[in-house]
Amino acid sequence: TSSPPQPSGSSSQFDANGFLQLINEFRSQNGAGPVKLVNALNEAAVQHNNYMISINTLTHDRAPGQDIATMIKQYGGTPGGALGECVAEGALTTQDVFNSWKNDGPHAAIMKNPDYTQMGVALNGSYSTAEFSS
Repeated sequence: TSSPPQPSGSSSQFDANGFLQLINEFRSQNGAGPVKLVNALNEAAVQHNNYMISINTLTHDRAPGQDIATMIKQYGGTPGGALGECVAEGALTTQDVFNSWKNDGPHAAIMKNPDYTQMGVALNGSYSTAEFSS
């Protein structure tokens, strides 16, 4: 079997495979099936982190003219269906990022949403983003 794709530009303290395992354990505990890492969503997450770094602001908003569907398409993915996003600032490890989102109601709801089957995740700078899609 091949390894899940690794997001480019992510911090060496951030383990995308470890994060995927944490997410899928959390999803299983909450009755949802697993998600898989997808390159297009990883790249969309990195791009969103880079945007937040450039404006020094935690946000779900995109750069002018951008949206998540456009970013997924730009990196070779096929947007469609349900989309969700988690963002955080200041979490420096895989476990920190996961705990931050798990303990926040709206982000936890996204992580355990059974409609999502794929995700991308990145931590670069002090920002982290997870993109989910069906």
